Amino acid sequence: MKVALMHGFMGDPSDWDEVLPALEAKWPESQFIVPQIRPAQDWQTGLAELVNEIPAGTVLIGYSMGARLSLGMTLSSQERFRGLLFCSGNPGIEQADQRTARRESDRRIADQIAIEERRHFLERWYQSPVFRSLTPQVRQQEIERKLARSGDDWSSIL
Repeated sequence: MKVALMHGFMGDPSDWDEVLPALEAKWPESQFIVPQIRPAQDWQTGLAELVNEIPAGTVLIGYSMGARLSLGMTLSSQERFRGLLFCSGNPGIEQADQRTARRESDRRIADQIAIEERRHFLERWYQSPVFRSLTPQVRQQEIERKLARSGDDWSSIL
């Protein structure tokens, strides 16, 4: 079985490093693919690039933004993928006004990323309610891990 592990926003393939050994032990015959999700010209272009990168017959496991991308890939190419598992993802926002508000929020975040010092942005980001359960030590480890990848252009992924 082929399994693609799709990381979330500001993530990279190393986000799966702690999970991957357990998956490989559970399914040793499986082939695990951990692509780097790169910025794209637009949503559809990004989906098409990922669809072409992931082999047919693959099960997609996506975390957060990776879950949303996995769903989009599956919907655009249903016959290509064998299964889909979401982790902390949702299918999207139904109400047009809420989608508009979300786009504006994402645009503000992208602007903040572009102008703020990265450490300051990440410290504020990890104070969000969704990360409330992280210990201060884990929060700091995540900030340091993301700062180590300073070349990533997070604002262009939003």
